[in-house]
Amino acid sequence: MASKFKLYSTVSTAETFYRIYDLVVNVTSQSIYRLVNDTGSAVALNNGSGFVSSFANAAAVAAGSYMVIEPVTALGGRRHQIRVNNTGTTVNSVQFSSRGGWTNAGAAFGASSKTDATQFNDGAAPGAGSQVYVGMGTFAIDGSNTGTYFWANIRDSGSANADQFVYCGNYYPWSISYDVNPVCFLTRVPTVSGAAFDLGRNSADTNNLNRTSVEVAQTTSWTAAGYARIGFYDAPNTPGSTCIWRDLQSYYPPLPAYLWLRNSACMGHFGDHLRIINDTLSDYDTDTGATRLVLGHLWMHYDETL
Repeated sequence: MASKFKLYSTVSTAETFYRIYDLVVNVTSQSIYRLVNDTGSAVALNNGSGFVSSFANAAAVAAGSYMVIEPVTALGGRRHQIRVNNTGTTVNSVQFSSRGGWTNAGAAFGASSKTDATQFNDGAAPGAGSQVYVGMGTFAIDGSNTGTYFWANIRDSGSANADQFVYCGNYYPWSISYDVNPVCFLTRVPTVSGAAFDLGRNSADTNNLNRTSVEVAQTTSWTAAGYARIGFYDAPNTPGSTCIWRDLQSYYPPLPAYLWLRNSACMGHFGDHLRIINDTLSDYDTDTGATRLVLGHLWMHYDETL
């Protein structure tokens, strides 16, 4: 399966946006995710005032710029779509549509189930020396179904909340014949302690930004329903207080990250590309030649050599 990961510098929301664009368009040549081509000629790429064919650099990314991307490989005949936004000089946001449906004419996903445009940074431009990690990849759900995922994490030197994370796309469902479009949206703080704006939050409130479908048909809007979280068992506990296993080399074995529909079903898991790890390990610690990246409580597949 294909995957690509890259570390960039960033000092503005425009640059963060451009770095994501660069991985999709320039580095991977749209081989994993591609720009949505709505009309046959105009792609869903906008510089804040009108559709454009490309972004030459971060300076071309004005406030209000956005791009809409989708997996190259369809899953069950469907492609989720992700609108990545440079909402302004202080906000990066993402809007996720579980079944696609974007049109340039409406500049929207139409009647498709979707999230709000959800801020994933901290509402300020990244500080000097900041970085953004971007990753995307495909994985085999079974012999005939391929999932695709995208994630980004801002390493902000100027924020107390240095990690600002978003994950969009597919997961491993327990039954692909039943859960035929296994997609989710996770964002903000990459921990699973159940705190405000983190990936483990289990409360139905505005501090829970995570979403997954509440029904297989996915006709219900994701703006107010489908609260989700990830965790290693059915309680949003802090991994640092419970994940204390070590192997014979004194390494921490990563635990599976399960996706939960809030107060309801366990939807599936994320396999080897996203796991949960002990929170005593240092962020961004990959060691020499390692293929994993620690982000808060997350243990992400990350290999720049691919």
